[in-house]
Amino acid sequence: RSLWPRGAFLVLHFIRHGETDYNVQRRFAGGDVEVSLTERGREQARRFASDNRDFLQTCDLLIVSPQDRAQETASLILPHCPAGIRCETVESLREWILGDWSGKDYDRTPPLFVEPPPDPPNGEMFSTFENRVLSALFDIARRPEENVLVIAHGAVWFAYARRCAHRGQDTKIFLGNCELEKIDRKDLLSSSAPEIHSP
Repeated sequence: RSLWPRGAFLVLHFIRHGETDYNVQRRFAGGDVEVSLTERGREQARRFASDNRDFLQTCDLLIVSPQDRAQETASLILPHCPAGIRCETVESLREWILGDWSGKDYDRTPPLFVEPPPDPPNGEMFSTFENRVLSALFDIARRPEENVLVIAHGAVWFAYARRCAHRGQDTKIFLGNCELEKIDRKDLLSSSAPEIHSP
């Protein structure tokens, strides 16, 4: 039986949350840290919603990380979506749990978005993080809703982009705050389970 949902759009849409204080301070806020949006981050979300009003009116599902910065971003976008649209929280879209590196300045940790990605001390092994993210995206891609917007985090996108790179696909590795990108649903569903490439 095909995993491809009948009538589904070819892509999922993905945005990273708006700017936070930690982004401004160049500090890592992992899945074990809650930070709010800055006023600029709120304005980024409002501007995204205004600039993409026509697109948002076609959405029939929002799927959001449980963390405050993603939830607040979603709350600012939601009024521009159709009345009654479902907004679901998916725990597995939580940011990479960075353990001892959470809250640290960027220059006080090893580079994170490299090959192979490091494993944070007292945090989440990258292979574990990658597996939960790709499994979550795989499940979302199987959903019957046609136009789905995912609101999550930079490292969540990195896990997907890294999969694409291993498959020889040209995909942006880093997303700015409230930057919109697409995920190829059919490519995600081209095998019976997500492909994990961590050592």
